Amino acid sequence: MGCCCYPSGDGTTGQTICFTVSSSSECNFTGLYSEGPCGGCNPVGGFGSRLAEATRDDPLLGQAVQPSYVVLFDFRDVILRRSALGRAALTLFAEHEGRMFDLLRQDRSLETRWLTLLAKGAVFAQDILRAYSLRGQVSAGTLRLDRPAFEEIRDFLREIDARSPEGGFGDLLDRADAIFTSLADRTAAEILALLEVEEGEVAR
Repeated sequence: MGCCCYPSGDGTTGQTICFTVSSSSECNFTGLYSEGPCGGCNPVGGFGSRLAEATRDDPLLGQAVQPSYVVLFDFRDVILRRSALGRAALTLFAEHEGRMFDLLRQDRSLETRWLTLLAKGAVFAQDILRAYSLRGQVSAGTLRLDRPAFEEIRDFLREIDARSPEGGFGDLLDRADAIFTSLADRTAAEILALLEVEEGEVAR
């Protein structure tokens, strides 16, 4: 059982319509599938919804970008939701997601930076997933969250806070900064170890 979301209207509003489906096969290339019940957005869902919106008239482009958000959904469900730190990060984002996405929709330059960060994050997330699934079999998890990448994330969050008319992203900035500070300069394998992924079913 899962959820399939499509951009509503002409796709310019950033809004989505979601339907409960029994499997990913019920989502065509313009839809975005995720495991579990339909609910609010999250960083991965927002990324996927925007890509579905941008590529709805171009099946080839849609297929080209689909692997990025598939990786991010897998990373969310397999790693983040099965880690105390990962769940804390998802909860933190959920507290601010509505206002953040409203701001991104109004500022194309910020939205582009957001999508770029998530696309880069998909590469790093894939290395963490490989390190998790191929433990001890092959060399994986060697990519590093280096200082320039860390500063890029920090600068983006600061810009979000600065451009928000009401402000109020200070808590997100401080708490996200603490999380990323603890992860900076570590490899994907080292971050995987810090996350202490729990075995068993995914926590939802």
